[in-house]
Amino acid sequence: MQQVDLLADRQRGVLSRAQCLAAGLTVEQIRWRLTSQRWQRVHPGVYVCHSGPIDPSTRASAALLACGSGALLGGRSAGRELGLLDDAPEIVEVQFPHRRRVVAPAGASVSRVRQLEQRRHRRAAWPPCTSVEDTVLDLAEAANAAGAQAWVAQACQRRMTTPPRIEDALDRRARHRWRDLLKAALDDVVDGAESIAEMRYIRRVERAHGLPTATRQLRSVRGGRRRRDDNAYVVQKVLVEVDGQVGHVGVGRLADLRRDRASAVEGWLPVRVGWPDVGEQCCATARDLAAVLTSRGWTGQLRRCGPGCTALTAPGEHRGSERGGLVG
Repeated sequence: MQQVDLLADRQRGVLSRAQCLAAGLTVEQIRWRLTSQRWQRVHPGVYVCHSGPIDPSTRASAALLACGSGALLGGRSAGRELGLLDDAPEIVEVQFPHRRRVVAPAGASVSRVRQLEQRRHRRAAWPPCTSVEDTVLDLAEAANAAGAQAWVAQACQRRMTTPPRIEDALDRRARHRWRDLLKAALDDVVDGAESIAEMRYIRRVERAHGLPTATRQLRSVRGGRRRRDDNAYVVQKVLVEVDGQVGHVGVGRLADLRRDRASAVEGWLPVRVGWPDVGEQCCATARDLAAVLTSRGWTGQLRRCGPGCTALTAPGEHRGSERGGLVG
């Protein structure tokens, strides 16, 4: 029947028993499709309308229908639908209204959520899922501190949402384990940070040690190409590029080198910091950067970030865990 086929196409080849009956199929017609193996039963009362392999997207749709009215994909399942994750999770994550009780279908986890309708993504396409902002908050809730900040940075960097929209979603929640941390991370994103490494640079190196405030994501043309620099100290003409945990290798590394040469030709001093430099070696990084900035006219005063800070210790005097300086 055409109505059944259209609905199945919309729902990635999945139908519920109730939908089939509402569309005009009889119980005998449903049974014949199953016994002839034209359809597959994946959950009680939920059918896949073909006999081939069931891919992750189809499995997610089936779990939604098994959970009934008002259910949404959430967590990592919603993240994959929205493009925050590349790989499908092994377990389909489904959220449903708090007033209902649902037994988790095979291969899925379920959670009851108050005011779930407020978290629904306002798109018309199947499958229904949580909004980008609420998905980011769910993913952050399940992550460690660094991971929580990384989810916020990633969503904003990909232009999928904005800090104010995430903050609005956070304010609607009575509880979130990383509320204060995410509020600070959102401030960093507004300030121009686009990754967890850049957030750490702003907070642990620059602000904590009293360095001047850089211009974030400065756009310019150098060497005949458009550039965007992570942190530009315009007065001193110093560029600080922050590489993440992996950094650039191969072609990316060669592009970095060409970029640095083009900057140097126009009088800028390019400095690169890596992941350790914004973590356990942040005090040494601040000390070295202060020296660089001072050599180019900065007259400010470096300060300690805390009792154990080694930023004011001369290089070589400290024999603790910090040995770092700048990378590149």
